[in-house]
Amino acid sequence: MLKKVLPLTFLLGLLAGLSSCNSVPEPLQLTGDSMGSTYHVTISRLPATMTAEQAKAAIEHILTRMNETVSTYHENSEVSRFNRSTSTDWFSVSPEVVTITEESLKDSVLSQGAFDVTLEPLITLWGFGAHSNLMEERIPSETEIQAALAKTGYKKLEVRKNPPALRKTEPQITIDLSGIAVGFAADEVAEYFEKQGIHDYLVDMGGELRVKGHNPQQQPWRVAIEKPLLNQREAQRIVEMTDHAITTAGDYRNYFEKDGKRYSHIINPRTGRPIDHNLAAVTVIHESALVADGLDTLLMVLGAEQGYDLAVKEGWAVFFLVKTPEGFQEKYTPEFANFLVKENP
Repeated sequence: MLKKVLPLTFLLGLLAGLSSCNSVPEPLQLTGDSMGSTYHVTISRLPATMTAEQAKAAIEHILTRMNETVSTYHENSEVSRFNRSTSTDWFSVSPEVVTITEESLKDSVLSQGAFDVTLEPLITLWGFGAHSNLMEERIPSETEIQAALAKTGYKKLEVRKNPPALRKTEPQITIDLSGIAVGFAADEVAEYFEKQGIHDYLVDMGGELRVKGHNPQQQPWRVAIEKPLLNQREAQRIVEMTDHAITTAGDYRNYFEKDGKRYSHIINPRTGRPIDHNLAAVTVIHESALVADGLDTLLMVLGAEQGYDLAVKEGWAVFFLVKTPEGFQEKYTPEFANFLVKENP
């Protein structure tokens, strides 16, 4: 369940103009590589006890740690070694892997299988995995899909907190935590900032955001929800937050086309095929980026109707963009309405 980038064109444009305003302190902005994408961090006011170099080094340390634990592109990561193992005994992992896997399994149960971290065989089969060649653009046969499905199933994966470990009940089970781990990284950076006395910041990890406090103008952070267009970037709506995470899943950035049909990178665990419905994008606001990161994907799999019903039932703040012949239809829960800016700035 690889996914998505949420551009912050409008937010970054605002911040870029602050350096020329003498009445507003210049924020610290840090950028770098992040788990196959990039990160952008803005700190409104850096404490006198910390330098920009120290802040950047701490972020890089967290991301390095994430690559060493959950990356399927890193051959010696904990997840990669777990995937290569055919043992059904407990496999020792870090507490971070346990936390991410536990949240993933909660999402699997809650969605009745619409979210499943054991999809690695299907992700690879469809050309979106760490060991895939997307340039082939080959549609798997039904036999191949069923064979891959037989190697999946979240009920075949167990997790233990103390000592931290994972266990597969069938030797062929493998996992891919990329559909939720980036949100965890955003939470980890935010937690580090809090411990250092930094309470006004925006953390953007490849499109998964955590914000706290206020921007350098002492206003709530404003973030653009992107209109899901293929070749252009335009804001659909603007949201305003002071202490939340926001993540988006969509089918319009990572895909391939074959014989005039588009195949999304988001795989339905119950069919073994890319999602194929009219839901273009889902945005979730939650206190935790880890939680939001899982919810946006499972809601994309469920589709506009089932996804909306579940979001309302659970009281989640969710914004849906549904494809129609006329464009995109907005649909959002009452909880999300509290964050929407009524008029674009």
